[in-house]
Amino acid sequence: MRKTIPCLIGLGLCLVALSGCWLAPITITEADNGTIQTIAVGDTLLITLKGNASTGYQWIRSSPISINGDPLAIVSEGQYEVDNPAVCGGPGTYAFTYEAAAEGVATLTYEHRRPWEDETIGTFSVIIWVK
Repeated sequence: MRKTIPCLIGLGLCLVALSGCWLAPITITEADNGTIQTIAVGDTLLITLKGNASTGYQWIRSSPISINGDPLAIVSEGQYEVDNPAVCGGPGTYAFTYEAAAEGVATLTYEHRRPWEDETIGTFSVIIWVK
C-alpha cells in the first residue's frame, strides 16, 4: 500500500503534465503553402505568416469571404506581433486562429497586400480537412 500511493501520485502528475500536449494548436506556416492539412473536430488551428506591419502590408484572408463555423470557426484573425519590440519598424508575424467546429473541407487563402491597394505581393493557400 505504501508503494501504491506514491506510484498513483506520480502517475497523476504525469497525466497532468501530458494533458497540456493535446491543448497546443496545430501550427501552419509559409512552408505549408499549397498543402492539404488534416485536423480533428475540436482542434485549434494557428496559421502564422511573416510580414512587416510598418510597410503597410498585411496578410488578409481573401477566401472564403466568410467563415461561419462549418467546418472552421474564427477565434482571431490578423493579430500582429513584432519579432523584436526593441527594433522600430522590424518584422513580425501575423496570426490567424480557428477552431475546427465540424467535419468538412475549407480552402483558406490569404493575400499579402495593403488594404487600400489592389496589388498583392504574395499569396498563401492551404486546404483544411476536418475529420
